[in-house]
Amino acid sequence: MEGFRGRIRSAVARVPLSSGFVFENEKIVDRNERITPDIRQKLVSLSAKMTERGLRESGIRRFLPVAGKAAFVLSLLFLFAVVVHFEEPELLGRTKSVFLLCFVTVIVAAAASLMHRAGASEFLVPVSAGSMLIAAMFDARIGFAASALISVLAGGLWGNAYVLTAVSFFAGVVGVIVIKRVRSRRQLIQAVLIMTGAHVFAVTFMGLIGYLPPREIFSTWRFAAINGLFSPIVAYGLLALFESTFDIATDFSLLELSNLNHPLLKQLSVEAPGTYHHSILVGNLAEAGAQAVNANSLLARVGSYYHDIGKIDKAEYFVENQLGAKNPHRKLSPRMSALILSNHVKRSLELAEQHRLPSAIQAIMTEHHGRSVMQFFYQKAVAQKARDEDVNEEDYRYPGPKPQTKESAIVMLADAVEAASRTLKQPTHSRLKGLIESLVDDRFKAGELDESPLTLRDLERIKEAFLNILDGTFHARVQYPDREPAVKPGAGERKEDDESPDSPGSSVPPAG
Repeated sequence: MEGFRGRIRSAVARVPLSSGFVFENEKIVDRNERITPDIRQKLVSLSAKMTERGLRESGIRRFLPVAGKAAFVLSLLFLFAVVVHFEEPELLGRTKSVFLLCFVTVIVAAAASLMHRAGASEFLVPVSAGSMLIAAMFDARIGFAASALISVLAGGLWGNAYVLTAVSFFAGVVGVIVIKRVRSRRQLIQAVLIMTGAHVFAVTFMGLIGYLPPREIFSTWRFAAINGLFSPIVAYGLLALFESTFDIATDFSLLELSNLNHPLLKQLSVEAPGTYHHSILVGNLAEAGAQAVNANSLLARVGSYYHDIGKIDKAEYFVENQLGAKNPHRKLSPRMSALILSNHVKRSLELAEQHRLPSAIQAIMTEHHGRSVMQFFYQKAVAQKARDEDVNEEDYRYPGPKPQTKESAIVMLADAVEAASRTLKQPTHSRLKGLIESLVDDRFKAGELDESPLTLRDLERIKEAFLNILDGTFHARVQYPDREPAVKPGAGERKEDDESPDSPGSSVPPAG
């Protein structure tokens, strides 16, 4: 055995360290001269030798290449920050989000550097996986910008590899489009096939542009196929880890929460059926409003489902759950009733934390009432007060804060519109339109929307979207004269005592 190892060492020692010589001042290649494999090898050796000598130099010249690389990377990051500032300005204010963007970018760049040193194919660099991951956690526009950033960065780290940059950017853009449409395991399989085809197509057309022979192009297909095969799987797998670690609500987690068999929603449907039905209708309105202004419609809908889960404990104190029973607020002081109503926001947060709902959902819970006044109980307290007493309006306000996002503001408006629409005895198109106009304008004039990014044009689009949904909800039905009515006329109408206080003459607390 020892003799065998000795022969190996002897054979290795006989392998020459160089395959030729280039003398000082010798011409390697001249202008208009064809580059042969021998000349190319000499040029590569010259480049490596110059780099080695540069590393041995002292002083500022030694740090110039490092400074150039650092400036290149920082300039890319600066341009990316500018894009994020114009597209999603609030994202830069969230430390976790900025850290995640930098973390994913660094991971992909480190993978490119390690693969280059290991001699792996440049078409294995997981740029598309990083782009898909960022797009799933944030937004498609941020995903496109990240795809450009990571592609250029990977190409620079590989050694000015333009082909790698072009292939990675093309595959990354396709990945961003694909990942935003994945909603099931079947669609994930489709994403794998699409990404595999995108990578193979990209390396093929770049090979044709570079006049590569078909054999060399075909040899790169296996690396491109491997990258396209694993990119969606890696992105989907890491997404679950990042969601739980950094408390991010992606479309995948929101889709899971939209399942009406979720324990919280099941409990709400049993213990507070009126609130459950109200929440579903609010979700329909909020989703339509969010789509009208390019907000996150899935977040608006799912947030609506959970926005009132705190009513589970004291469901009978909210009008939508009373179903003709006596109103328990008649035996309470206005101040106590206001405390019960405002407490459902706190209870919602407690239940959300117990079931680990995302912070985006919790924000909708706290912001959908803003700092609005519980007018019914406030006016009741004013009417009952003695002349020498003052009623503090702040005691009858919800704790807030005011809506900070489009989604929270839309849920606030949808909540008010849905609750008030049920008080209309004849919900015609014109009456529904007037009701929506009145409620939205009231919230706007009260300053409840001041801290949200909604514009006046957005409000007009939201009103129109709400009206379309309510028109469908209260559509006219065909009357069959040959049948006896199931109930007497007027039996289905609410009594005055059961009306929402948003309508004139009502005497019960609002739906909340």
